[in-house]
Amino acid sequence: MPGLRGFADLHAHPVAHRAFGGRVLAGAAFHPDGINAALANCETVGQPHAHFGHEGALLGSVIRMLSERSHGACGAPTFADWPVFDTLYHQQMHVDWIHRAWRHGLRLLCAHMVNNEMLARESGAVRFSDFNMLESQVHELRELVTFANARVAPGDPPWMEIASSPQDARRIVGEGKLAIVIGIEMDTIESLARHVANDEPTEHRPPLAHPSSLPSVPTQSLRERPFLESEIDRVLDVLQHFGVSMMTPVHVADNALGGAAVYNDYFDLLNCWLRGEYFTLDEDRSLGFRLGVDPTRFELIRALILRLPPRTIPPPDDPAAGHANTRGLTAVGRAFLQRAMRRGFIIDVDHMSSAATDDALSLSTSARYPFISSHSSFRALGLMPRDTTDNSCLCHEGMKTPEQVDAILAQGGLVAPITNQHILKKFGNVPNDATGTSKTYAQAFLYAADRVAQKGGGVALGTDFNGLAGQPGPRYGFLAPKPVGNAADALHYDDLARLSYFLQQPLTRVQLPGRQAGPFDYNVDGLAHFGLLPDFLEDLRTVGVPDSAMDALYDSAEAFVQMWERCQVRSAELRAAPP
Repeated sequence: MPGLRGFADLHAHPVAHRAFGGRVLAGAAFHPDGINAALANCETVGQPHAHFGHEGALLGSVIRMLSERSHGACGAPTFADWPVFDTLYHQQMHVDWIHRAWRHGLRLLCAHMVNNEMLARESGAVRFSDFNMLESQVHELRELVTFANARVAPGDPPWMEIASSPQDARRIVGEGKLAIVIGIEMDTIESLARHVANDEPTEHRPPLAHPSSLPSVPTQSLRERPFLESEIDRVLDVLQHFGVSMMTPVHVADNALGGAAVYNDYFDLLNCWLRGEYFTLDEDRSLGFRLGVDPTRFELIRALILRLPPRTIPPPDDPAAGHANTRGLTAVGRAFLQRAMRRGFIIDVDHMSSAATDDALSLSTSARYPFISSHSSFRALGLMPRDTTDNSCLCHEGMKTPEQVDAILAQGGLVAPITNQHILKKFGNVPNDATGTSKTYAQAFLYAADRVAQKGGGVALGTDFNGLAGQPGPRYGFLAPKPVGNAADALHYDDLARLSYFLQQPLTRVQLPGRQAGPFDYNVDGLAHFGLLPDFLEDLRTVGVPDSAMDALYDSAEAFVQMWERCQVRSAELRAAPP
C-alpha cells in the first residue's frame, strides 16, 4: 500500500491568542465576522495590546520593546505593520492561511497548547494557570476546526480534523484532509495534578507594588510540596481528558521532571520566579552561549519589575566553555516518561537540558520507544565565540548533538528543524550567504536529511509559528540581509515552467484585501505568515535543495504516523511486560 503523501509541521501554536491569559498574542485564528475582525488593530480597546504600559502589564511591555524590531499597531484593514516575518506578538496562523498551506501539501499539523505564567501574569492576565490555559486553548482549537469546516463550499467535504490516534491520522490524511494532533508545551506540566477550583491568586497588585505578582496556586504549591510519583497518573489523566497526544515534558524552566536548556537570560529569571532559584550552571566546551554576558536588560527586569533576588554568574573557569544546566531528569521525571510511554504519548525532548536529553534518550533506547525533536537545531552547525561576537547566536545546549540526533532517529523518531535558524555554519550544497533566510534553513534541513538518509527515522518542519520565535526573512528587498542584484534565483510566481513541487500547480501570490503593500510576495516579505509555507518550500528548491531531500520532507506525514503507530505498539508491549 502506498504511503501517505504530504508534509508535516510538528510544532506550531495556532490558538496561542488564548495562551498567556489572552494578553500576549494579538489577533485570532478565526472570527465569525471575518479576517478583518480576527486581525484588528492590536491596540484598540478590547485587543490584547491595548494595555501596553498600564498597571500590571509592565513586563510584557518591556519584553516586547526589547525583542521586537518594531511594534506598529496596524493589522486590519491596511495590514501596514503585521503580519511580518519577524513579529513575535501578532497572529500568523489565521485559518485562511492554514487552508492555503493545506491546499499546497500540508497534511499534518501538531498544534501545541502553550503557556508561560510569568509572561501572562506580568502582562496583566487574571486567568493564567497552565490548567486553565490548556482548557481554553483546546476549546478554541476545536472551535477553529468547526469554523473551518463550516465555511467550505456547498458539496465540498470538510478539510480539517483532529486526530486522536495514529489510525485517525492515517485515515484523515488518506482522505486528503489536514490531521491536527494536539500537543502541550508548558513550563510546569506537573501543576496539572494540583488544579483547584480557583487556580489564580486573589491578591491585588497595585501599580509598581513589590514583591511581584505570584504564580498560580498549583505552581506555588510545587515549592511547598514537591511533586510526587503518586501524582503522575493525575497529570496524564488530565492530558488524555483534553485529547492531548503529544507532550514536551520540560519547557523553558526547570520543573519537577528535569532541567531546561540554558540559552536565554529571560528563562533564568523565569526559573527563579517559578521555583525560587536560578539555573544551576556547569561548563561545557562544546557550547558557546553564556548567561550574564549582557546584564543590563536582565537587571532591568530582575530589579525594577520582578524584584527577584540578585544573581551572580561567575565566568567559566575555562574561557572557551559555555554554560549548561547541571540538572538532568529527576527520579520522578524518569517515572513520568516511563508511564507516558505506557500510555502511548508522543514525547518531545526539545527544551530539555543536555543532561536531561541524554537521560530521556537512554529511556527511549531501553524501551525501544521513539521520541522526537519537534523544532530542532543542531550543535554540529552552531557557532562558537571564534565565529561571532554575538552571544545570542552562539551554540547552546538546546541544540541537539550528533549523538542525540542519531539516538532519536535510531528508534524511528523524527527531527524537525525549526524554520528560523538565525545563523549557522554551512552544510551541503546550498550557499550559506543570506543569514536568517531560507538559505540558512537549508543548512539545517540538509543536515537533518543527511542524518535521516544514514540512520532512518524522518525529517519534518518545525515552524513554531505563534511561539515567539520569528521566521525566515526575505532574500530580496530592503529587509534582506544584503543587497541582491541578480534575481535569477528568486521565486517566480505564475511561471508554468516552475510548478509547485508537490501538487504540480503554480503558486500565486497571497491576496489580503486592503493591504497597503499589495499581495504577499515571499521574495520581499519572507515567511510573514503560515500561508506562505508553500512559497518557503518552493524557495528551498529555488536555492538548490535537491529533490531527494524535498521528497523526504513530503513524506513526513507518513513518517510521523509510522512513528505514532510504533509508539502505540510499544506502549501495549510495555503494559503487558512484567513489572
